[in-house]
Amino acid sequence: MFVSEFQLPAKKDLRVLLKSEVLPPEILSEEVSSLQKNLDVFLARQSGIWAAFSAIHPEPSISSSLNAANHLSWVFPRVEEHGLEFYSAAVGEFQRGVFQIEEPLKNSKNHKPLSLLSGALIPGLGFDIFGRRLGRGKGYYDRLLKNWNGIKVGIAFRSQILAELPEEAHDIKMDYLVTSAGVIQCGQKQFSQS
Repeated sequence: MFVSEFQLPAKKDLRVLLKSEVLPPEILSEEVSSLQKNLDVFLARQSGIWAAFSAIHPEPSISSSLNAANHLSWVFPRVEEHGLEFYSAAVGEFQRGVFQIEEPLKNSKNHKPLSLLSGALIPGLGFDIFGRRLGRGKGYYDRLLKNWNGIKVGIAFRSQILAELPEEAHDIKMDYLVTSAGVIQCGQKQFSQS
């Protein structure tokens, strides 16, 4: 039996590497512009209630695309005792949560159960073309999305797309990646330029 000597780096090592990556301002500006354009095209074809996120470094900001996709209803995650829950929120209805991420204020009338969502835009430190995601290591999205059939869309700069990521049994794969280079239907090896 042939065993490859090549081993993928450990997730913790990849997290350190990807968190430390800083794009020069001129490249960052181009990356943000390209990603937003590709995300705008992708979202124009969607309908229903979608989950978004408030970005923290090195995740791309998606706020202008959310504003452009005003035909969709948007909800945002909030860390609660048993995991992530989603709430609709307007400007000014956010506060810093336990991980210093902007979260919607908790309000029972604005709560949206996962079962109502058509899709979710999901942040990550890195992704591969097979839909594997490298998160921050807490497992919130993996636990949340385990039995959910909605559209899972990873959002990333082109530098966050790796050839291959290590995979564990509990990892949830993305259906699509929207990147600054285009849209990837996961499991396929080609980019679709938007």
